Amino acid sequence: MTAKYDRDGVTFLYPENWSLEEHPLQGLPRTVSVTSPVGAYWSATVYGDDEPLERLQEQYVETFRQEYDDVELDLTKIGVGTETLSVLDIQFHCLDFLVHSRLIARRVGKHHVLIAWQAEDRDFDELEPVFTAITFTAIQDPAAT
Repeated sequence: MTAKYDRDGVTFLYPENWSLEEHPLQGLPRTVSVTSPVGAYWSATVYGDDEPLERLQEQYVETFRQEYDDVELDLTKIGVGTETLSVLDIQFHCLDFLVHSRLIARRVGKHHVLIAWQAEDRDFDELEPVFTAITFTAIQDPAAT
């Protein structure tokens, strides 16, 4: 079964056995994330439309570089529904684990949104269809639904 998040023009469906968190509860930027039972997560950080998407993406990557050594970046494209999206794949080591993260920066409705998902590399491929499905529901034009 699926659960639904719908607040301030941001809407997405996610597995009901995943836990949801929002920080902060008011104002922007605001991050809403859902975490799987194995610790993988999908998140959307919502900004006003005054923040350039490229700058937001650069800040996100810089945070990884400050936190982890040997961060690998790869620009790629993925299919989400009928769209082909440009994404940034990020891989890094945390403790003894290889972690795979994916980042999408785009406009959704009246907001600029950074969508990210992350899992240990061994779980990433298995969870990717779930992450993609959540993303598909999140990037739909709110005016069209």
